Amino acid sequence: MSTPSSKSQIFWQRLGSTFGLWVIILPALFATNSAVTNLSFLLIVSLLGIIGIREYAQMFSQTPTPVLLWPTIVTGLTILLFSSMRGWQPSFIPSALTSQELDILIPTLLLLWLLGYKLWLSGRVPLASLAVSLMGWFYTFWLLTFITKIYYFPAINGSWLLLYFILVTKFSDLGAYVIGSLCGRHKMTPRISPGKTWEGFAGAIGVSTLVSVITVYATGSALEPFRGAHCIVLGILLSGLAVVGDLVESLLKRETGVKDSGNLFPGIGGCLDLIDSLLFNAPLFYLYCRLALTN
Repeated sequence: MSTPSSKSQIFWQRLGSTFGLWVIILPALFATNSAVTNLSFLLIVSLLGIIGIREYAQMFSQTPTPVLLWPTIVTGLTILLFSSMRGWQPSFIPSALTSQELDILIPTLLLLWLLGYKLWLSGRVPLASLAVSLMGWFYTFWLLTFITKIYYFPAINGSWLLLYFILVTKFSDLGAYVIGSLCGRHKMTPRISPGKTWEGFAGAIGVSTLVSVITVYATGSALEPFRGAHCIVLGILLSGLAVVGDLVESLLKRETGVKDSGNLFPGIGGCLDLIDSLLFNAPLFYLYCRLALTN
């Protein structure tokens, strides 16, 4: 029987996993060949979607509402592919179908597919499984499409924009973990996540805001539109919602009786444990960019 890891061991494991992930992410974002960068980005996001939905399905595998995996994966990869087509459109897609229309069409097709599966192929599948499958699709693939929208955002270099988004969001996790471990006393949501404290929440906001300001001013003109109040507001908003995203995943794990969504990353857990805060922050950050950076 293995002994539980101490907080210091978990911290160093998490640090090692984080370093390894950055070794993969940075070359993918800043390769000199734009085709290589775009392809690498699409592959990484697609892998996150596939692994994420599989972990989600595994979480619900021991419940009365199993996830219908293949419809969610096929339509999920399709919408990720189409959402990456910013600025170009293959000849096999009619020009009348814009990316915004495809964003609406594909979830509709998924719903019809699931209903058809229930109606004609397998009447034994609980109707609740369709709802759980649809929620999992939106929780993973749909929210990931906003990361592609950030990367292909027209008003600023997508690599720098995505790097800023990841740094501010993930340093929220780090700030909450470190400050909460060192001086956390007041439980935030003991029923959902006993380890979360209000001190950790304050640490998340403080560290994220500091990282936001430093990143914006250290990158020169790359993130110039975020100078001034923007970097402070975004630090607060992204850190706060990152904690909410982490709590939502904690709720899913508690409801399904699992500790972590997986064990892919030592010290972190599974893919969903890694990207839960990014998933919740992506729509907010994209909307902020649309409102603040476009006329």
